[in-house]
Formats: sequence, structure tokens, C-alpha cells
Amino acid sequence: MPRIPRTLTVSIIVLALAVLSGGCGSAMGDPREDLSRAINDFHGHLAWGRYQDAAGYLPESQRSQFIGASEAENASIHYTEFEVGTIDVNRVDESAIVTVTLRWYREPDYTIRQTRVRQVWVQDDENDYWYLTERSDADRLGSARN
Repeated sequence: MPRIPRTLTVSIIVLALAVLSGGCGSAMGDPREDLSRAINDFHGHLAWGRYQDAAGYLPESQRSQFIGASEAENASIHYTEFEVGTIDVNRVDESAIVTVTLRWYREPDYTIRQTRVRQVWVQDDENDYWYLTERSDADRLGSARN
């Protein structure tokens, strides 16, 4: 039986430990990583018209109203992209203020417009999950600017 070089054996062990401990490290890591993922998921679902999935990032009491309003707007409003700006995490009350720029158009105009949105996200301690709890008035499409 051929002998495996010692450096290869050590490399395999180090790699295996890194892979196996990856989940533990993220649980103790920077909360902005999970928040960034939640923000991107929410807006990605919004852009693709997956309102049921996007509503999963809202408190339960807001979900059905959000889905109804989003589906009603879907006939004429389409999101083309979003850009996450600042993320200001408050570790004391486990919340974050986030700015997002949404680009969208309304049929039949097709002029790309952009709206800057201020959002408040709160982390659920029990589930280690981020919820979008508050959106600014600028997030209403009627107040958007070119």
C-alpha cells in the first residue's frame, strides 16, 4: 500500500476541521453577515415578484397585507434592481437601520426610477433571524424620484 505524504495528511485534516467548524464560527460571528443575507433575500424576492417569500422577512402581523398590496401593484410596477447602502447595527437592542436604493418602472411609462428606502430590521433572539419591521415613507412608490 502506498504511503501518503505527511504534508498531504496534515492538509486534509486542516481542511476537514475548517469545513466542519464553519457552521459554529458563523453562529458566533458578525451579525451583519446574516442581516446582509436577509436583506438580499428579501429584495431579491421582491424583484422577482415572489411576494410570499419576501413576506417571510416581515412580522407575521404584516405579511398578508404586504402580499395583497404587492400583488396589486405587480400589474404595473416592476423592480429592476436594488442596491444596499449603509447597514448600521445596534448590538444593544439587536436592531439595524439599513438604507436601500430600489430601481423600478411603472407600466406603460417604462422610465426607470429610483427610490431610497430606510428600513429597520430587528433580530429575533430565539430563532436568530432578522425581520424587517419598519419601512420609511419614501418606500411608497408614489413618492419616488427620477
